[in-house]
Amino acid sequence: MDVLVILAAIAAQGIRVGDARKQASEYFPICHRNDPDLNGCVKNVIEVIRPTLKKGVPELNLVPLEPLVIPRMEYEEGTGNFRFKQVMTNMKMLGLSNYVVRGVKVDLDALRLEVDLFTPTMQFEFDYEMEGKILLLPIQGSGDGIFNFTDIITVAHIDLKKVMRKGEEYLEADKIKWDIDVGNARTYFNNLFNGDKTLGKATNDFLNENWREAFKTYKHLPEQAFASSYFNICHKTEPEFTKCVLDTLQELKPKLIKGIPELDIVPIDPMHIPRMEINQAQGPLQFKSAYSNITVYGLGDTKIHSFSMDIENLILYTNASVPFMRFQCNYELEGKVLLLPVKGNGDAEFNFTDVFVSGAMKGKLEKRNGEDYLLVNDINFDTEMKNSHVQLNNLFNGDKVLGEATNKVFNENWREIFVTYKHIVEEAVGELSKNLANKVFIKFPFKELYPD
Repeated sequence: MDVLVILAAIAAQGIRVGDARKQASEYFPICHRNDPDLNGCVKNVIEVIRPTLKKGVPELNLVPLEPLVIPRMEYEEGTGNFRFKQVMTNMKMLGLSNYVVRGVKVDLDALRLEVDLFTPTMQFEFDYEMEGKILLLPIQGSGDGIFNFTDIITVAHIDLKKVMRKGEEYLEADKIKWDIDVGNARTYFNNLFNGDKTLGKATNDFLNENWREAFKTYKHLPEQAFASSYFNICHKTEPEFTKCVLDTLQELKPKLIKGIPELDIVPIDPMHIPRMEINQAQGPLQFKSAYSNITVYGLGDTKIHSFSMDIENLILYTNASVPFMRFQCNYELEGKVLLLPVKGNGDAEFNFTDVFVSGAMKGKLEKRNGEDYLLVNDINFDTEMKNSHVQLNNLFNGDKVLGEATNKVFNENWREIFVTYKHIVEEAVGELSKNLANKVFIKFPFKELYPD
């Protein structure tokens, strides 16, 4: 449904849509920002475009709204009377295109948009796996299920932002808050408790008799369905497939900085790493060290210079740079530096300037529920940089003279030191890349991410 929100916002500004080659007016009426009834105009746009959204708009990368297909959703509920983990796949949502626009408020000065919608009925069909407790009673099962919602009221509060693309001004949805309520909700999970009909019926009856409390758990499903698209889908056969993927990664970066809760992706700037260990037994540095409570700053400024994918062998190649990275952490260190003993524990800071990263991620296809999913299982990155600086506090039990002298040796010989500490950067960037990729890949079958 956020498709409607974004298109309405674009119409309100009277500008073109993204990188589409056609004018926005070919898809929907254009609203002028000085229109005295701008709210009414945008409301009309959302109503008029409904048949178009129902079928989808390939030129704008909008999939059909009826039915809306969601490959995978998963969540965990850990409070109240409902405590369980659940995964739903092959979800089809029916009824989204029957919405009625109750009201629209446009505030171009504040860059805010509010859309109030009413949908008579919505039906979710899916396969599920579930395990947990309801009212302290165990519940588990796997099979097919249905959710039916009636009289759905959806209010979207959207903060917009202006962006420049190729010298022209566009609007993007920056933050979206959803208020959703329903008149009634019915659920049915088939094959609960390995097909035990008595327990299955009792559980479904309980959920439906207590649907308001159950809806507090499941209300995020329409919210996720209404949420904005996270990335563009690139077709393997398109001539500029590599450019499409690269553009998609660049557009995804602002979302990654803030995190994407729906995809279980935490913010990357700052990024938190619980613990790392580095043991060096050869060369001018010979020591054992451990680093904990690591906070990494600067990854949000990453620039991807190139990206390519070997579809046949499932290898992703990338080349990127980060202007500045700062690591703050606690450390424990004992060993020798240039044959001099060194020991300490406390807080530390590592600063790296103009970091260049190149490498590859190797993936494999994993079968889940009859679908192939791409998972990254091997990473090989190489890192170079123009400068680095380290500050280890409380060396030699706080001896300032020895501590300052040791830090000076580290920084005057930073190139030799970096050969050891570059593993910190490579591990941070590598694990970040692997985790981000797999968080996305696990949500969507391979054929959905890279269709022919």
